Amino acid sequence: MKTQLLFCIIILSLFFTSCSKQTESPISDATAFGYAFDKFTQEPILGAEVHLFQSEFTSFFSPDRITYLETTLTDKDGFFEFQFEELDFPFSHFVYVEEHGFFPEQKDAEKNMEILLEPQASLQLHVKNVNPFNEDDYLAINSPCGAYFFHGKEIDTTIQCAIFYNRNSGMSFAITKNNQVEEIIDRIFIEYGENNFEYQLFY
Repeated sequence: MKTQLLFCIIILSLFFTSCSKQTESPISDATAFGYAFDKFTQEPILGAEVHLFQSEFTSFFSPDRITYLETTLTDKDGFFEFQFEELDFPFSHFVYVEEHGFFPEQKDAEKNMEILLEPQASLQLHVKNVNPFNEDDYLAINSPCGAYFFHGKEIDTTIQCAIFYNRNSGMSFAITKNNQVEEIIDRIFIEYGENNFEYQLFY
């Protein structure tokens, strides 16, 4: 009787172990590598931080579960490489590349990637109330630097942010003085190589 009971326990243990292994995602070794370049000069970027992440799909109604794995730096040729354990669906991997003075870039982890980082243009938005009416003066700005609201007649400030070169960036303003509203729509275009572009909004 004890022998039969022991035999049943062993059979059940093997059964559940087999089922458990079938539900696990198979694991294999994977390699991801590539190069990081300046988009405009095509020069390799030395010392850029390249982060490897694992993404797990959860559902169409919730964000993926992201896990950080490791970080490496690009060499003088802009080269980087990762070796990791790759899981089948619902898992995937991607890299996130960042370097000072450039906009970061994200790409699926694969072999022979080409990462083109766009350099950042510096925008200085100078806002000044040069024709104040009263303390009810109001200015609403929607700019590449974000949305801002100013109230009062003694406004003189500068907002600085990074924007893309060679792209049209929309600007809109709503100026209220003496209960009269004036709306202005404009755009900013900074050619590559132009530094510290200043846009003056004197109202």
